[in-house]
Amino acid sequence: MPFVNAPLVSSPFCSRFFSLLFGALLILAINSVAQEAPRITEFMASNSRTLADEDGDSSDWIEIYNPAADTVSLDGWFLTDDANRLAKWRFPNVTLEANAYMVVFASGKNRTNDLNRLHTGFQLSHKASSWPWLIR
Repeated sequence: MPFVNAPLVSSPFCSRFFSLLFGALLILAINSVAQEAPRITEFMASNSRTLADEDGDSSDWIEIYNPAADTVSLDGWFLTDDANRLAKWRFPNVTLEANAYMVVFASGKNRTNDLNRLHTGFQLSHKASSWPWLIR
């Protein structure tokens, strides 16, 4: 029996086992990192009365949540509603505290002064094909 003295990792079973184990660990690592990333938790397209912006307008809005235990910078992150334009609206250099929420108005007013409320340069559509995405 030539297999008896062969190292354990050279057997076909062990090779497949370690490949599957490595793949599972990689998926878990990626998933845990993804769970810590900021995400869209809620949005309102075609807003008519749920939340008014600082101008008194019923602008569309997008709620961003940071589930991480640390503050995260949104500099270099983008909001879009167009799969062909992933960098449609860039966040200014703002931070989102740990376990905190931020509302960004999708009003088309394009306001990026971090001392005021943020407004994207686009409005949302009620069509499912143009729902907002948070991209890094």
